[in-house]
Amino acid sequence: MQTGIVRTVGVALGLLVLGGCTGPAPAVVPTAAYVAPAWIARQVQANDALYAYQKSCLAKAGIAATAIAGGGFSFPTGTAGGKEALHACTKEFLGAGYGARPTPEQLRTLYQHALDTRACLMNLGYTTDPPVSEEAYVQSGGQWSAYGSLQFKSQAGPARDAEEDVLRHTCPEPDLAGL
Repeated sequence: MQTGIVRTVGVALGLLVLGGCTGPAPAVVPTAAYVAPAWIARQVQANDALYAYQKSCLAKAGIAATAIAGGGFSFPTGTAGGKEALHACTKEFLGAGYGARPTPEQLRTLYQHALDTRACLMNLGYTTDPPVSEEAYVQSGGQWSAYGSLQFKSQAGPARDAEEDVLRHTCPEPDLAGL
């Protein structure tokens, strides 16, 4: 059966992690000198809570959905209302702020968190392009991501999916829900 993939972006960017991938996950072995900032643990908790709510909410709505690597859900071809139901579930969980544009002050905080995400990934032996300047990040509305140029160690398939899930759970992308 073909699957149409729908990714949810916005406030919930990068929120959907650890979703039913198969195969062994690559080892994540940080160096002893690196200490993850406290916001990372809070972001992981926020991501996990949102993901669990979305999954439950979709099931209650009778929408068949499968978690996909890196966050998001796929809906079987022909599933009516999947994207809309996911949007409604996300808005119900996150409240009135869902989809709101971040303020410049929030963007500055998100930029610092994005740099932390990059440091986390680099600590695990990954390389990413250098970040944009803080001002460019703020002007773009937060469009830069350390994951944008990330080269995964695994090839496509279940191993790559598992690698991405582990990384996004270990080094989550920041969003407003985690502030």
